[in-house]
Amino acid sequence: MLTTHPVARRRTEVIDDQGFHMRPAAQFVETAKRFDAEELVRCNGSEADGKSILGLMCLAAGAGMALDLEAQGPEAEEAVLALADLISARFHEAGVPKGA
Repeated sequence: MLTTHPVARRRTEVIDDQGFHMRPAAQFVETAKRFDAEELVRCNGSEADGKSILGLMCLAAGAGMALDLEAQGPEAEEAVLALADLISARFHEAGVPKGA
């Protein structure tokens, strides 16, 4: 019998003025690896594994660009919520006012 896993999707936007560079990509991967799910990130027609720093960097997602997050697996919903929250919190950068 084939087991199907839930799929969750969320659209978010890169709000960091420097875009989705190396440090945020590393934080994204670290967060993605906490979940029992396969995560994909789509941006401007390209797609990357959410657990691959190199793949995420190849998206070249700049400030203001939309990111479509998709996860499939037992913790899919939790994964996309945590990843979207991380992006909207500007990767918890020091000195960035909340809500800015």
